[in-house]
Amino acid sequence: MSQNYTLITVGHGRLIPSETTMTEEQLQKRTGQSSAFWLTRIMDGIYRLNCKNKITAEHCVRNYQVYCPQCKLVMEPVFPVNKHETPVYTCKKCSK
Repeated sequence: MSQNYTLITVGHGRLIPSETTMTEEQLQKRTGQSSAFWLTRIMDGIYRLNCKNKITAEHCVRNYQVYCPQCKLVMEPVFPVNKHETPVYTCKKCSK
């Protein structure tokens, strides 16, 4: 089972992770703007940004800074991204 992290929007477009025991199905059913996003750990230092609303990868990359759940640094989107999926992010420090 993958580790999930809820994301809280702070300021303009900053997504701060918080560890959770909720499954992706439970996260998808949550309501409210503060629970619209979550991260799923793919492997060390690599995470997929998930959103319960349909948004494009380009929108995510342009409008949000996603922070690493481990070291709290801003992560970088991995390119190329499929424009129909939310992007995968990597932390340069934690993915080494």
